[in-house]
Amino acid sequence: MSVLAILADVKPTWVPRGTGVAAALVSANILYHIWVIDGSGRVRNDWTGVVLAVVVVTFTAAGLAILVGAYTAFFAPAERLKLWSWVSSGLVALAVGGFGLGWFYGLAVDA
Repeated sequence: MSVLAILADVKPTWVPRGTGVAAALVSANILYHIWVIDGSGRVRNDWTGVVLAVVVVTFTAAGLAILVGAYTAFFAPAERLKLWSWVSSGLVALAVGGFGLGWFYGLAVDA
């Protein structure tokens, strides 16, 4: 067998596993930045329903993205990698959207 034939038979699992690692790192970065901004005392908003919903969605999505990303990277079976990779990417998209919405809301309040 040639090297190309051997490589053609191997399923590339590093792409979804790498996506899982990236999802976990991005979400951890989001949670860290939220903690730093919150700890600075710069944000002083009333806890309205919208703010509470954004906070809950962002924290939940980021936390789940870290867990699902770690599962995808280290424990997911090869036949389910693509599914878990999509799930972790979707959760990261929610976390980034919530973080961005909170950031823009903070800019509007600061002005």
